[in-house]
Formats: sequence, structure tokens, C-alpha cells
Amino acid sequence: MRPSSKLLNSLRSLQRAAPTWLSSRMLCQYSKHWKIPNKHPSPGHFSLCKTRVVSLQWIPAHCGVPGNENADILAKLGATDNQPQNAITHEENVTMIKALTKPRPTKDDYHLLERWEQVIILRLRTGHNRLNAHMCTKLKLSPSPMCHCGLEQKTAEHILQRCPCLENQRKSVWPNSTLIKTKVHGKKEDLKKTASFIAGSGVTV
Repeated sequence: MRPSSKLLNSLRSLQRAAPTWLSSRMLCQYSKHWKIPNKHPSPGHFSLCKTRVVSLQWIPAHCGVPGNENADILAKLGATDNQPQNAITHEENVTMIKALTKPRPTKDDYHLLERWEQVIILRLRTGHNRLNAHMCTKLKLSPSPMCHCGLEQKTAEHILQRCPCLENQRKSVWPNSTLIKTKVHGKKEDLKKTASFIAGSGVTV
């Protein structure tokens, strides 16, 4: 916006006589001489003089404040550099800056697994799997929820903790008694053991 338009718009908003403080020295200088390209005051200036009494006072933007002065110096130095030509919008720049400065969350143990291991662990955690208990009771795709051992429903806990058909394999992976919470929600090494156990057992999850 031209200085004349900017100044007139500001003055028209006044309802009564009032002082006006401007941080733009250029506008104050302009108002002093009322110069426009044709060297004459505009009609808007005459109309304002009849209805407003305005005192303009320039307020320096920095006034020796060290931080502001340094910022002003750096801004002027930056303005002298060649500016890159690109089609990136201001909004895109803001988005990229936020993404670069946002703290990166550290990956938990689950996300450190290989993809196939993540699939197994997720299905065991959520219960949304292809074991008979879920396939029968939830999806109605299996005639029985029972495990082929005939003792319990075929759930993740049964397979990992109690199925007698997998007892020897369980002991080879977990020689000592291990809670199911550790097997399914433990550290990376625990999760990898569980995924390897399921993959080697032939059980489809």
C-alpha cells in the first residue's frame, strides 16, 4: 500500500481529535510535506483537515534496545544477499520449520522390530488374529474356538503359556517361567523371541 493511502486510512478511523503515534518515519515525513507523485495534496487530505485535528509523533522502533538493534543490523545484512528464487509459499516454509524444530520422538521397542515381527506382535496384543477363539466368536469363520489340543480355547495366551503341544518349543525359547506381559509387551529382545516362537511353531496368527 502506498504511504498516502496507508496514512489516510489510519486517520479516517479516528472519531475525534487525537494524537497518533507512528513507528514508520516515512509516513511522518510524508505527512509533513503531503507529497504525492503529482506534488500536490490529495482531496482526502483536505477533507480530513476539516474534520480532524491530528498530531503525528514518530516513535523510533528500536531506541537503543540491544536485541532490537542487533536484529535490525542482521535484517539489513540479509536483505543485501541474493535471495533464492523458489515457488515455496510462506505457509510451506512455516510447516517445514515446525517439522525441523519439532522434537523427534524416540522409537519404542515395538517399532525397532522387523515388519513381519511387528505384524505378529500386534495381532497377539490386540486379539485380532486368526486363532480359533477370534475366528469363531468374533468372525464366525471357524466351527470351534478350541485349540487342537482340546484343553482350552485357542487364544494368544493359551499358545504362549499353556498349550501342551508347544511345551518343548516354549522351553527352548523361554527356559524359565516368563509372564505373557513380558512376551507381548516387553523389551525388543523379548518381542523378538515371541515372534520367532510363533513363526517356528507353525501356528497361524
